[in-house]
Amino acid sequence: MVRNVPKVQEIARAAEITSVLITSTGEPMLNWDALRAMTSRFALWPVEVQTNGMKLNSTQNDCYNDRSVKTNYCDILFDYGMSVIAVSIDHPGLFQHYKFAFTNIVRANMVARVTVNVTDRFKDVSFEKILGWCKELGIRQLLIRRITTPEGAEGSDQAKWIAKHTGTEYDRLVDEASVALQNRGRLLRNLTHGAQVWGIDGISYVCSDWCLQETNDGNNVRSLIFREDGHLYTSWNDLGSIVF
Repeated sequence: MVRNVPKVQEIARAAEITSVLITSTGEPMLNWDALRAMTSRFALWPVEVQTNGMKLNSTQNDCYNDRSVKTNYCDILFDYGMSVIAVSIDHPGLFQHYKFAFTNIVRANMVARVTVNVTDRFKDVSFEKILGWCKELGIRQLLIRRITTPEGAEGSDQAKWIAKHTGTEYDRLVDEASVALQNRGRLLRNLTHGAQVWGIDGISYVCSDWCLQETNDGNNVRSLIFREDGHLYTSWNDLGSIVF
């Protein structure tokens, strides 16, 4: 995998890639050495990691940097070039539960983002409530995301759970956000894949109808995906999309 990093960097420059996302089918923070290595290799781009937040939220997260000085994960990630830490929120109670993690992210001068995966757990939570939590905790970016069944997973236990626990909550939150944005928001920019970035109360807001890009018409490739096998792809679920 390391051997192909320079090739991926060159293709990223040629393709005018603007940011690098480190994610995983599991938790990226559990592969600490690889996370540090990839962050360092792509530090010339804005680098973000998608995490469940558990490791960052542990009060026992003291560790040692390259100089054998005791520190914490956020400070080390900042030193290696991390720009954004995106914490997945699957339950409204996690905002306050992860207060320690958000505090460390902000103190390390990185951007704290939350990705709210909307299910029926948010049926009694308003957009203004979520926005208030973001302001309280120093969260600078808010993504509200619809949970969808991955292509090819129809009929699976995962698909059945999603069908059971998703209804109108996402649409309601997006509608509430639209009202708030019309009253005091500002459209900042349009993203290439169709989403819009709005500013409201000093916070960046985006909504997304999909989790990951699965299909395209050949002209709207959203991502270049450098996988753990050391190869580059354009689709998350099709090994035939290999570039090299």
